[in-house]
Amino acid sequence: MKMNSGKLRTAVLWSIIWVAAGHTLHGVGATDDAAPLVNFISRFQVFRMFSFDFSQENTNATTDQTIRASGEVTFAPPARFRWDYASRPQNILASDGVWLMMVLPGDRQVMLESAVGNPAIWSPISLLSDPASIEQEFEVKADAAAPEGRYRFNLKPRTEDKPFSGIEFEFAKSFDRIEFSMTITDLAGNRNHLEFTHFRSLDKETDFLPPIPRNSDLTDFSGRTLDRKDPRYSQLRKE
Repeated sequence: MKMNSGKLRTAVLWSIIWVAAGHTLHGVGATDDAAPLVNFISRFQVFRMFSFDFSQENTNATTDQTIRASGEVTFAPPARFRWDYASRPQNILASDGVWLMMVLPGDRQVMLESAVGNPAIWSPISLLSDPASIEQEFEVKADAAAPEGRYRFNLKPRTEDKPFSGIEFEFAKSFDRIEFSMTITDLAGNRNHLEFTHFRSLDKETDFLPPIPRNSDLTDFSGRTLDRKDPRYSQLRKE
């Protein structure tokens, strides 16, 4: 089945965010096998807010079609993030820890969901927020076939609440530059490869949620229309 370009662009966005049941996890010390991964992720804990340039390749397991995109992602642990796509139609996926928002300017649509309480919002970049919990959430195995000078780890979820079968996390053994890649394989075998480069530590506070564009359709993530006059949305910025 062939998807139209709008659906493909939305699929790319969905591949970096899932709404899953939340669990509170408590950190433990890293095993020898996982120590390099935990040490690498621990480097981010000294930064209040940071950003990367990212490139993305999402490959459909059925059609073998690959969609490519790029942009900038900003992250403030543990719950605030924003993915700004540079390629048209310049979609935005963001959470301020209270709301999750997806802006699809090409479709003149804004999707909004609570990020508090029942579901918990999980994004691959969230792996950087709590290195101590990595081995409680995932079975971690070092890949002996990693390229020379690099670490590669395979992460398999310990529970069935996440809609993917595994994550491949790769980075250089040299810590000269903070760069890494992730490949997420979902339950249908689709692969989402992300490269993160040009790390930047940020000091100035930013608005993670963009303003809601005028004349856009406001819906939840199931496509149901939301009432703009609902007082719950009064604090959201609007164009």
